[in-house]
Amino acid sequence: MNKGRAWAEVDLQSIGHNRAELARTVGPGVRIMGVVKADAYGHGIKPIARKLASLDSDRWFGVATVSEAWEVRQAVPDARIVVLAPTLPSEAEDVVACRATPVLSGADGALALANVAAKSGVPLPVHVEVDTGMGRSGVLPDELDGLIERTLGFESLRIEALMTHFPDAEGRPDQAVSQTDMLRRCAERLKTRFGLSVMLHAANSAAAIAVPESRLDMVRPGMAMYGLAPALADHIAVPDLQPALSLYARVALVRDLPQGHAVSYAGTYVLPRRARIATVSIGYGDGYPRALGNRGSVIVRGRRVPIVGRVCMDQLMVDVSDVAGVAAGDIATLIGRDGGAAIRAEELARLIGTTEHAITTCLTSRIPRNYIGVC
Repeated sequence: MNKGRAWAEVDLQSIGHNRAELARTVGPGVRIMGVVKADAYGHGIKPIARKLASLDSDRWFGVATVSEAWEVRQAVPDARIVVLAPTLPSEAEDVVACRATPVLSGADGALALANVAAKSGVPLPVHVEVDTGMGRSGVLPDELDGLIERTLGFESLRIEALMTHFPDAEGRPDQAVSQTDMLRRCAERLKTRFGLSVMLHAANSAAAIAVPESRLDMVRPGMAMYGLAPALADHIAVPDLQPALSLYARVALVRDLPQGHAVSYAGTYVLPRRARIATVSIGYGDGYPRALGNRGSVIVRGRRVPIVGRVCMDQLMVDVSDVAGVAAGDIATLIGRDGGAAIRAEELARLIGTTEHAITTCLTSRIPRNYIGVC
C-alpha cells in the first residue's frame, strides 16, 4: 500500500483491454497508432509504450514533440514514431537521429529535414498533413501538389502518408466524413499526377469509434486507449473502455467546525451546520482541477462526499459529517472506484467544462504513478 500523500495507479491490463476493444471496433486491416503524447495523457509514456509494443508488431506511436519521440525510442527501440505536431527547422538533426517520422506542413520544413537526412544516407519517411478544416497546421488542398512536387525533389525524403486532423469528431461526425472525403480526393490526385500511393490516416478516438468512413489505413486513438470515453451521441455504440488510471490521496486531518465557519480561501463556502471537515492531501499543485472547488466530490470509506470551499495548491477539504469513523490516514479516491461508488475522469471534465483527457494529462510529476500488471 502506498504511504505517500497522493498517488495514481495505472492498470496496464486495462490498456491492453482497451486496445483490443478498439481493434475489434475498427476491424481487421486497420493499423492502430498508439498516441502517447503528453506523457501518455498523464499515464507515463515509457511504461505505456512498452505495454502497447508488447501487443502490436507494427508498433506505431504518435507523439507531439521530438523529446517525446526520444522517450519512446528509448523504451521501444524498433518503434515507428510519428511526430504529429510541426517540428522546427532547428530540430531536424534530432528528428533524423531519433529515426522519427515528421509531419510536413510546408516546404521550409521539408528543406531542413532533407538537408540533414541527406547526410545520414538513409531516406527519411515523412507524412504530409492536409488542412481539411482544422486551421492549425498542414497544407491547404489546393497547395498540396506544390508541396508534394517539392518534396519528391529531395532524394533524402520519402513520402509515406497523407494525414489530417478533425476539429470536432465528437460533435460533428458529418464534418469528419466530409474531411475524410477531401483527404481521399487529395490522395487520388497524387496517384494520378505523381504515381504516388500513400497510406492515409485521420481518425482520433471519437472518429475511430463513431465514423467508420474515417478509419482509412490507420487510426490514432489517444483517450480511448486509456479508457476515457469520448462524448458521443446516445445512439453510438461505444466500446467497453476501462479507465486505466485511478487517483488517490490521504486524509491528513479531520476537524469539527461550527455552523457559520468559512472553509478555504475567500470563504466561498460557509458551513450551514456543524460539520466534520476532512483535509485531503492533494490540490491544484498536483494537477487536481482548482475549478472543482464547491463542485466535485471524492470517495471516502465507500461514500461520496462533497468538496467544500476552494481547492488549494496542496490540499482540499471535504465534508465527511455523514461518514462514520473517518480518520487521518484514510484514503480518499478522487478518480476510480471504492466499494459501490465510482468517479470517472469524464465526470470531472463535464463538471468544469473541459475535455476528458485534460483531467489525467494535467496531473503533475508530484503524483507518483504506480503500475499494475507491468509487462
